[in-house]
Amino acid sequence: MPSKIPARHYVGPNHAHRMFVERYRFLNALYYLIVSNKPLLKNNLLEASKTPDSVVGVVTHAISKTQFQGVFVPANEAREMAEDFGSFLSVLQHQTIVTAYRYFVDFCMDLLDEIGSAPDAALSEKLVSRLRERFMNLEHIRVAFQDELGVTIYGEPGDESRLNLLLATRNSIEHADCRVTKEYLRLANSGLSIGDPVPAGPKEAGEAPALVEHLAKHLNNACLRRWNIKT
Repeated sequence: MPSKIPARHYVGPNHAHRMFVERYRFLNALYYLIVSNKPLLKNNLLEASKTPDSVVGVVTHAISKTQFQGVFVPANEAREMAEDFGSFLSVLQHQTIVTAYRYFVDFCMDLLDEIGSAPDAALSEKLVSRLRERFMNLEHIRVAFQDELGVTIYGEPGDESRLNLLLATRNSIEHADCRVTKEYLRLANSGLSIGDPVPAGPKEAGEAPALVEHLAKHLNNACLRRWNIKT
């Protein structure tokens, strides 16, 4: 029997996970809204570009009763975006992947902060220093949870390889001009070569948020069973 899709996201009773869910759901919603309304968005950009002095935009912040902050696209840029809509979607997909990974790292650091405040947990000085500086990569996180605290960050077989591939994809986007690297080839089962465009399209952009949500849920529950971190 197929499993049921949950009606709501899991939200933990602790601040770290609540903050993760708040960030995650906005990222998820933004990606869904843009991708599911591609024809409408493209048409709005084209319509806005018909009048040379027009703009298309959205208000992002009310400063006062007479001032606001927003994001605006001038007519000439609107036409360029509409005519090269695939590139716009590619940027969106890349940033979804990068941001999903960053949200997971931020969640892990927030969770470690909470554990460090628990009376029955002791964090190493090196780990406390990294948390204070907000500087941790995936290997730091593995060592902190698995080696120091005895909690695995993976909930199911395959989670480790999927997270490693997400990191390699993120690194290719951020540091290698979206090109396949040696690190990516080592992890991916593909016929690609170094320098080829890294796979970072709709499939990868959809999987990245789902993976980090799954990992955060598992890790949060594992830590809740060990420490009293409810806030």
